[in-house]
Amino acid sequence: MKRKSAIHYRQGDILLIRISTLPPKAEKQPKTARIVLGEGETSGHRHEILEVDKVDVYRQAEGFYLSVYEETALVHPEHAPVALFPGIHERIRQVEYKRKEIVRVID
Repeated sequence: MKRKSAIHYRQGDILLIRISTLPPKAEKQPKTARIVLGEGETSGHRHEILEVDKVDVYRQAEGFYLSVYEETALVHPEHAPVALFPGIHERIRQVEYKRKEIVRVID
């Protein structure tokens, strides 16, 4: 049975939402040894993709986008791996609402 691509993925404070196309001004980023989607402020652990040959990264202003070509994993030492299916995904950093201020979720 073939698995269907999810429309969103969550791992800790990282949320990926599948979108239909990249924003017109998103710029492709150079390949690196790993793709870091977020770093934990308290533990120093990273939400990252290690199979960089399966993904391209794009940025536009505050936006961070992934173009996934082959199924790969989003990994973090404190969370179960998340299988990412092919498609274009926007990274959203989760926030907490506190009295009179907005605070990023600390993972």
